[in-house]
Amino acid sequence: VVVPEHDVEQLGKKRVFTCRFHAWSYDDRGRLIGVQEEKLFDTCFRKDENGLSEISCDVWEGFVFVNLETSPTVGLADFLSSMGTHFSGYPYNELTHNFTYRTVLNCNWKIGVDAFSEAYHVNTIHAGSFPGTFSTGLQMVKLYGDHRTAAICFNPPKDSPAVAAISQRKARGSLVGNVAGTTLPQTINDEGRDDFSFELSVFFPNWLLHVAEGIWFTHQFWPMGYDRCLWEGRYYVREPRTHSERWALEHAIVLQRNAWLEDTATMEGTFNSLLSGAKDFMLLQDEEVLVRHGYHVLEKYLNKDS
Repeated sequence: VVVPEHDVEQLGKKRVFTCRFHAWSYDDRGRLIGVQEEKLFDTCFRKDENGLSEISCDVWEGFVFVNLETSPTVGLADFLSSMGTHFSGYPYNELTHNFTYRTVLNCNWKIGVDAFSEAYHVNTIHAGSFPGTFSTGLQMVKLYGDHRTAAICFNPPKDSPAVAAISQRKARGSLVGNVAGTTLPQTINDEGRDDFSFELSVFFPNWLLHVAEGIWFTHQFWPMGYDRCLWEGRYYVREPRTHSERWALEHAIVLQRNAWLEDTATMEGTFNSLLSGAKDFMLLQDEEVLVRHGYHVLEKYLNKDS
């Protein structure tokens, strides 16, 4: 994509950043370089002591991770550990054609994370968008410290509508289409299952990364309060090469959008039910093992001082 020169600053490539409120300006290292009416400040004021606050960040597979601790006790490599190894080597940077959906949900952020961390709900909630498609349960479950992942497998639809059947043959970005295994690293679908669809993973605390052949997508739940969160779903595929591929991809992404709407439509109701206090506990079965693991991790951190 060729970006006009005057638009480059919109892509995070500014050399100087200026606060809109008082017009203080900073360079790309966060150093304060310009102060409006600086002479009005006391003589002890020094620009080199008033730069932007530093934060620790590191990069894994092109993803930038931020640690808000002043002096992090654990580096990114150690934090990700085996989870980082498991998902390394996938060509994330080559699949850049993106669809993004976002909305504010009136529920706790953990409701959203939990809803996308199991497949027990698929046959009911997704009976409209994916009828009978994902019915083999979680496979190849792996619990990596604070993180967790599992494979979702599928039964190719036998009686798809004509339009859907054509789309599944043409699209290079559909969860219900078998595509030759050319992009997955050996750590993904390490059992070589023919019915593998995608890897469902949760990076502690609030990031979900899903990886499939020719597709990767993420869910992020940003807390805005105990009863409110921002959900962002991002879906990445290869740039379509032909008009038919573009049409098929649009069909696939609309199907995926519908499934996400089915998921998010339940979250506020779930939260309100929990707020009622009618239930003291809930039982989670094996298909919800990733949810169970998530609460063990949360309890570990909540009870850390005790």
